[in-house]
Amino acid sequence: MNKVLLSLGSNIGNKIVNLEKAKSLIEAVKGINLLAASSYYKSEPYGFKDQDWFINNCLLIETKIVATDLLKILKNIEIEIGRKPRQKWHEREIDIDIILYAAQIINSKLVQIPHPEMHKRNFVLFPAVEIASSMMHPTLNLSVKELKDISKDKSKVLLN
Repeated sequence: MNKVLLSLGSNIGNKIVNLEKAKSLIEAVKGINLLAASSYYKSEPYGFKDQDWFINNCLLIETKIVATDLLKILKNIEIEIGRKPRQKWHEREIDIDIILYAAQIINSKLVQIPHPEMHKRNFVLFPAVEIASSMMHPTLNLSVKELKDISKDKSKVLLN
């Protein structure tokens, strides 16, 4: 079994309901075992600032599903919750990203693992530390906690 760190975010509609529904749908997938869910964090928008703040959290799961298949499952869950296509960094009903997949390094058109921006984003690092502080970034050779401690991101992230 592989430990996988997921990051979830929502800033349209009932954000908590969107995140809870995503968690339930992920947990219902055969072959996924939910190990932990972080608290919810309110975070200012990243990239495109003129939008509502996000609610973010992280899930730690265990699975044998390969990363590319897991990504397809997660994208289908986003669609089921109602995600609409929009410009990069704009508002979204739900966003689910694979942040770390065990110690794997994957660079394909479809998926990049570890997530290439995870170490630069407080909205990922704050909830991730809560449930996976010792999980290692396989190319930076730093734990999630160490990444948070050295993060240069000045974005506000508040416990919701």
